[in-house]
Amino acid sequence: MSVAVAHNFSPQGEAAVLAAAAEARLRDTDLVVLHVVETTGTDPGTVTGQEVERDVRELLASDDAADLA
Repeated sequence: MSVAVAHNFSPQGEAAVLAAAAEARLRDTDLVVLHVVETTGTDPGTVTGQEVERDVRELLASDDAADLA
Protein backbone atom coordinates (compact mmCIF):
# COMPACT_ATOMS: atom_id res chain seq x y z
CA MET A 1 0.00 0.00 0.00
CA SER A 2 1.34 3.44 -0.91
CA VAL A 3 1.59 6.44 1.40
CA ALA A 4 -0.29 9.46 0.00
CA VAL A 5 0.20 13.06 1.08
CA ALA A 6 -1.33 16.39 0.11
CA HIS A 7 1.24 19.05 -0.79
CA ASN A 8 1.09 22.78 -1.33
CA PHE A 9 3.73 25.49 -1.38
CA SER A 10 3.77 26.21 2.35
CA PRO A 11 5.83 25.20 5.37
CA GLN A 12 2.99 22.89 6.41
CA GLY A 13 2.93 21.28 2.95
CA GLU A 14 6.67 20.67 3.09
CA ALA A 15 6.42 19.22 6.60
CA ALA A 16 3.64 16.89 5.45
CA VAL A 17 5.75 15.63 2.52
CA LEU A 18 8.75 15.01 4.78
CA ALA A 19 6.65 13.13 7.34
CA ALA A 20 5.00 11.05 4.63
CA ALA A 21 8.38 10.27 3.05
CA ALA A 22 9.63 8.99 6.40
CA GLU A 23 6.52 6.83 6.75
CA ALA A 24 6.94 5.45 3.22
CA ARG A 25 10.58 4.61 3.97
CA LEU A 26 9.58 2.93 7.22
CA ARG A 27 6.97 0.82 5.42
CA ASP A 28 9.20 0.24 2.36
CA THR A 29 6.50 1.47 0.01
CA ASP A 30 5.83 4.19 -2.57
CA LEU A 31 5.14 7.84 -1.81
CA VAL A 32 2.31 9.49 -3.75
CA VAL A 33 2.26 13.31 -3.63
CA LEU A 34 -0.99 15.10 -4.47
CA HIS A 35 -0.53 18.81 -5.12
CA VAL A 36 -3.36 20.95 -3.74
CA VAL A 37 -4.19 24.14 -5.62
CA GLU A 38 -5.56 27.00 -3.56
CA THR A 39 -8.79 28.38 -4.99
CA THR A 40 -8.39 31.85 -3.53
CA GLY A 41 -5.63 34.19 -4.55
CA THR A 42 -3.71 31.69 -6.67
CA ASP A 43 -3.93 31.22 -10.40
CA PRO A 44 -3.62 27.45 -10.88
CA GLY A 45 -2.33 28.07 -14.40
CA THR A 46 0.85 29.63 -13.05
CA VAL A 47 2.21 26.40 -11.52
CA THR A 48 3.13 23.51 -13.78
CA GLY A 49 3.38 19.86 -12.88
CA GLN A 50 7.08 20.04 -13.64
CA GLU A 51 7.52 22.82 -11.09
CA VAL A 52 5.68 20.83 -8.45
CA GLU A 53 7.73 17.72 -9.21
CA ARG A 54 10.99 19.70 -9.06
CA ASP A 55 9.99 21.27 -5.74
CA VAL A 56 9.11 17.91 -4.18
CA ARG A 57 12.27 16.23 -5.50
CA GLU A 58 14.42 19.06 -4.11
CA LEU A 59 12.63 18.82 -0.78
CA LEU A 60 13.19 15.06 -0.59
CA ALA A 61 16.88 15.53 -1.44
CA SER A 62 17.34 18.24 1.20
CA ASP A 63 19.10 17.95 4.54
CA ASP A 64 15.69 18.05 6.25
CA ALA A 65 14.72 14.81 4.51
CA ALA A 66 18.08 13.22 5.30
CA ASP A 67 17.50 13.92 9.00
CA LEU A 68 14.37 11.74 8.87
CA ALA A 69 16.16 8.68 7.50
